[in-house]
Amino acid sequence: MASSVNRCTIIQKARRLVYPFVPDARGEQRSVVNGRNIQAWEAFSSWCLIRFVFKLESKCSVRCRKIIPTTEGRNTMRIRHLHYFLIVAEEQSFARAAARVHIEPSPLSRAIKDLENQLGVRLLDRAKGRIRLTWPGEVFREEARRMLAFMDSAQTRVTSASQGFRGRLRIGLADGLAQPRLTQLLARCREEEPRTEIRIAEMTVNEMLQALRHDQIDVGFTVDGETTNGCVKEMVWAERPAIAIPTRHPLLSFDKIPLGEAIRYPLILCHPERCAGGHNVIRRWFNDGASPSLSVAEYVSGHEPMIMLVAAGYGIGIGLESQIALYSHPDVIIRLVADEVPNTATFIVTTEKAASRELERFIKRAQEIGRIGIN
Repeated sequence: MASSVNRCTIIQKARRLVYPFVPDARGEQRSVVNGRNIQAWEAFSSWCLIRFVFKLESKCSVRCRKIIPTTEGRNTMRIRHLHYFLIVAEEQSFARAAARVHIEPSPLSRAIKDLENQLGVRLLDRAKGRIRLTWPGEVFREEARRMLAFMDSAQTRVTSASQGFRGRLRIGLADGLAQPRLTQLLARCREEEPRTEIRIAEMTVNEMLQALRHDQIDVGFTVDGETTNGCVKEMVWAERPAIAIPTRHPLLSFDKIPLGEAIRYPLILCHPERCAGGHNVIRRWFNDGASPSLSVAEYVSGHEPMIMLVAAGYGIGIGLESQIALYSHPDVIIRLVADEVPNTATFIVTTEKAASRELERFIKRAQEIGRIGIN
């Protein structure tokens, strides 16, 4: 208020001092009595007034100025702040998170505080020197991931369009799948639709289902056949399970390994989270309650580390015949599981919404490859 009164006083005094006179060509002052000069003189006096006022204000103490808060840019959420928040949430430490993003902890903390002020909620609990996500923070973490994924997808799509692509397919592969049928399917897609971009992401079953619901992928592949709300699973092909056995192992006396014999030895199995589909398949084989408890040597997320551990003598591994064969090792022998065990199906997973034309053609090719097998 004081600043406004001072400004008004300055303006009134300046008008009385400056407005009645105008300098002529000889440097003498004359009164403005001619109406023809009044418009030009008002413009000139306004210019003088502005300069005069700001010159006086610049000499005033800074304490006289009143800072007026502004909401400009208040609702602008910066992408890098979302990155910062996710890293802080992961590390649960400003020091470690700052080291990852190559800035000091202090500006990182301010960036998170700005984010909290924009949202009007507390995202982090900083009590007792520890950082934990609040419940709003946990919700925002999922939304931040979605927003960043959306931005990455938009950038990728624009880049693809600039390179001549007219369509795209985003495929999620769960359970460490790398089957020869998948190789044939992807090769056919490139051959028949070279202007459709195909992007592949490895993920867990849960991540794949979330990505489908949030429109981050168009289709997924898994061996997990359990029913899921909001998603459609369709079997496209099936394969025989097989067991990887170290050389000079007693099970090599069998052409096909009975499950009752296999469970007598330490097993190397699919990880229950990172390879949930394969883990659920094997669990269903032993769900009758008659089998003794399994002796698990290690859990792995794919066939390649399984073969490595089998070759090192840690146990025997259970997987898909076609994929185990991809990682052949001189110290590992492959035997099929006995006929009592059913084939393991591979499912193609989509949402219930209408499929794009590219996705419809992709599913049709997958079904054809499943019917005819590998040539």
